[in-house]
Amino acid sequence: RVVNELWLADIQTNCTLIFNSTQAFWAANAGATYVSPFLGRLADYMYANDHVERPRGSSLYFMEEHKVPTDGQDRVANTAYVAADGDRKDAGAIDTLAKRLSDSDPAVAAAAAAALGRIGTVRAARILNKTLESAPAATKAAVADSCLACAEGLLAQNNQKAAVAMYDAVRTADLPKHLKLAATYGAIRALGDDGLDRALEQLGAKDKDFFNVGLRMVREFDGSDVTKALLASLKSVDGVRKILVICAL
Repeated sequence: RVVNELWLADIQTNCTLIFNSTQAFWAANAGATYVSPFLGRLADYMYANDHVERPRGSSLYFMEEHKVPTDGQDRVANTAYVAADGDRKDAGAIDTLAKRLSDSDPAVAAAAAAALGRIGTVRAARILNKTLESAPAATKAAVADSCLACAEGLLAQNNQKAAVAMYDAVRTADLPKHLKLAATYGAIRALGDDGLDRALEQLGAKDKDFFNVGLRMVREFDGSDVTKALLASLKSVDGVRKILVICAL
């Protein structure tokens, strides 16, 4: 709330203690100028629990050749090794990671999804998209978060079409609102100039958070067409929303 008030006052802010992409999205949605991921503490946690020796250059070693009880620290180590494949961004790990998406341990399945998201190829995207459709409740949110990460990677590779498709898959799925918000924001951003209609569409949303996404993104577009569209939207909004649209003008 404070960040949003400062944003409305045109004061830049930096949100710290960010541990994941969802928190980063909410900070940005509130109006934060910068976010600061707490990467040091995340790395400390992984190093502290990464206690099984692994041959140099083989991030798949643990999960392919070791079978241990998935409880306590063993489970954490198993998850860490699966996730390591995403850090290496090695497309050669995709087949093995795909098999781990159905692992009986939800933490391992979630880590495999995260790794695929970081690898971020078109093939990884197809696998994640298919998994999202049938993922159990225990891992569905994690798979969706990985889809968002994969979309970011595809966009960085200038594959706009695949990125937007990935965002839309999350946006239209039965998921918690914060993930659908992140996907809506991502899709509009990925579409570039073609995302204006989607941004304006959110101004008519009943949910205030989706309205805020639309309002924030509309500010990123220039031109008289944007002004005309915002003026037209004043007829269908009232109260605080009307004030916010006027401020966007």
